[in-house]
Amino acid sequence: MSKKRCITVLLCLLTASTVTASFFLIPEFRSLVTGLLMLFSQRSVHSFQGAINASAFPFLYAAFLSFIQRFLCWFPPRQIIAAVFCLGIFPGMAASLAGGSAACLLCYFIGRLLPARLRAKRPAKKIKGFSAFAIGLGVSITFLGYSGPACFLLGALRLSSPALLWGCFIGMLSEVAAYSLLCSPYSSFLPNNVSIVFRVSGAVLLCAALISAARKNSDI
Repeated sequence: MSKKRCITVLLCLLTASTVTASFFLIPEFRSLVTGLLMLFSQRSVHSFQGAINASAFPFLYAAFLSFIQRFLCWFPPRQIIAAVFCLGIFPGMAASLAGGSAACLLCYFIGRLLPARLRAKRPAKKIKGFSAFAIGLGVSITFLGYSGPACFLLGALRLSSPALLWGCFIGMLSEVAAYSLLCSPYSSFLPNNVSIVFRVSGAVLLCAALISAARKNSDI
């Protein structure tokens, strides 16, 4: 392991240790964490609306909620709906997109910290251009709400093309737009036909990307 990677791993371990110690030693931090868990577990858009409206900085708090949701991905992204109804359509979408993008980038770079023996090497380096963009977009819209773990997996596979990150970003933008325009505080789930279109489109993109990448590797 290189010196740079050792330093990175040590910084990650130090951060994790600090967060864990803060949870047990600082009551205010523990209250914040448990409060967020309760907020997400209530499964109510109105609870998110109340929390955003009560914040001194609604835009930043809405972005923070979207950041947290990418790690608590088993909860549907109801904070997107709440942000839109509290801040307006465009500011709400911008806050949700900013927080979600930051979380996905963090997950991606955490995935890249995996040991070398767990990472793909030569094939992953050949995935560029359309293939990388289609993989990023396909993963984001196939696994709606699970883009955090998906980006972690992409980072672990050492897929490093900028087109990949753009694909993830466009996929997340589509997800945020769908929840913003098609859902309400009284109906927080996407219509079944819309979910099916997202997932089928994502699967088609992934298949196309894998076929394209396989052809390029076979030509080398």
